[in-house]
Amino acid sequence: MKIAIVGAGAMGCLFGGRLARAGHDVVLVDVLKSQIDSLNEEGLLLTDEAGTYRIAIKASSAGELVDEIELLIFFTKSMHTAAAAKSIRHIFGPESWALTVQNGIGNEDAIASHLGHARLIFGMTNYPADLNGAGRVTTHGSGEVRIWAAGEQTSRIPEIAACLDRAGLVCHVDPNVRAAIWEKVTSNAVMNALSAITRLPVSGLGAHEGRENLVVGRRDIQFAYHREYGPSQG
Repeated sequence: MKIAIVGAGAMGCLFGGRLARAGHDVVLVDVLKSQIDSLNEEGLLLTDEAGTYRIAIKASSAGELVDEIELLIFFTKSMHTAAAAKSIRHIFGPESWALTVQNGIGNEDAIASHLGHARLIFGMTNYPADLNGAGRVTTHGSGEVRIWAAGEQTSRIPEIAACLDRAGLVCHVDPNVRAAIWEKVTSNAVMNALSAITRLPVSGLGAHEGRENLVVGRRDIQFAYHREYGPSQG
């Protein structure tokens, strides 16, 4: 499959690296010239639980791309999603599909404002990834991807899910994915605030002597969500 990953940060490089390693024609799209140059000249250095791999991969700015793409995957920050969709719409053809598994809410509508809802897939992922410099990404532990259609067309969702799955990105087709998205939003809201207050990384919160009280607070939010919307299928 011909794939463009929009946003060559930690998650974009993780997904792009695994898809390229699985044999797909991948280009990482970014606005940072130093990242683009490093990826084109040195490739992507991906470290996971199985080892470290150097993966040959293309990188480009949006304006330099010409050919239509089969699949666009968005991994920009939410505040940049609409601008990214506008910059890349010239390669979104009549057979192209777009996918967002970005953090936060509102990305689906931001992309649809330029590409439409008909061939848009949205969802969430909890894969961990850290960018350790230009073209260097590390992931540790397991994760999953959950996706569903933003519009009425669902014909290519199983194929795209299988594409991710075979690349080592465990993917589930989930019509109730919106619940999982909101669960992640509430979890991030709590954990990010606590990290800011305590000046600890998330891993440090787990080692803190008051961690039991922190966990109880997180569960209260999850229970409130379930009372309002029902349990997630995740």
